[in-house]
Amino acid sequence: PDAPVDVAPMAAVDDPSATAQGCPAEFRLLEHGLLATGPRCIPLLPTRVIALESFESLMSFGAPPVATQDGFLENHARYFPTLANDVDGIASLGTGQPNAETLIVNNPDLIIGSAQRWGNLYDELSSLAPTVLYDFEHSGLWKEVAALVAEATNQQAAYEQQLEIYDVRLAQLQADLEDAEAVISIVRILPNRLRLYTRDSCAGEIVNCVGLARPPSQALTNAELLTEHGQTTFYYISEERIEMADGDIIFLWTSSGTVELREQAAERLAELQADQLWGTLEAVENGRVYEVGGYWIGSSFIAAHYMIDDLYRTVLEQQPATPNPFDNDAR
Repeated sequence: PDAPVDVAPMAAVDDPSATAQGCPAEFRLLEHGLLATGPRCIPLLPTRVIALESFESLMSFGAPPVATQDGFLENHARYFPTLANDVDGIASLGTGQPNAETLIVNNPDLIIGSAQRWGNLYDELSSLAPTVLYDFEHSGLWKEVAALVAEATNQQAAYEQQLEIYDVRLAQLQADLEDAEAVISIVRILPNRLRLYTRDSCAGEIVNCVGLARPPSQALTNAELLTEHGQTTFYYISEERIEMADGDIIFLWTSSGTVELREQAAERLAELQADQLWGTLEAVENGRVYEVGGYWIGSSFIAAHYMIDDLYRTVLEQQPATPNPFDNDAR
């Protein structure tokens, strides 16, 4: 599956595991503002984590889970080819909703995911292992989610290290872009529609932080999106409104969760490119449309560093001033 999935917030689910008496031996109490449950008793040192989500966050900490969904493994190898070997030995949970037997065979001591996707299975998951579900309102919260995952898995030091490296690279890019002026459009091509990503998406946040502008159609905040479209991070437009996807530079991708959907999205892009309306876009006329990987959805430090690389190579038309710590070819 493509991660993260941006949906409306879900009501918190009850968690009976943490009581006034505290946690049993070898467990500790996890409290965090993004928890979709109450305070949660989790292992002191979890070593067999199943990542229903936040797979990339764990990979960025150098703490791979024992198992995750097949789509995350495929996407990691596809989007970050120099890291492809890092997924060796991680078990696949298949696609869609894993059954109890698939989870049990991996002997988890901690399960991590979002309440939006897994809240309806909370009781079942918790019967197998302590389960941390976070409230994931939109992809702009990727650093906050990563911090929670780090706390739950005792990877706080790795999180702080990655945050420092990221902040340094982001500040360097911002300085290098000081005299640059470019309006950045972020578009995902789906088989039957177009999706525009707005200010508070992960990609939108990075573009904002380095001082680049967005088209008016994509400058909406999540509060404005909720009011106008009933959701966060992105919204859909029809082909007849393709001008809303224009900018000085367009970043687009066709990546999807299955081979079939990827092929359909690529066919849709080819059809758009053959349409005369596509040729009227300023970015198209100037040859500044760039097809990028699905990591532009954004879910981790890894994806963020690859977005920084893309901004260097397109807006500034140069190689990154600082190396991407997750690109083995750049080290």
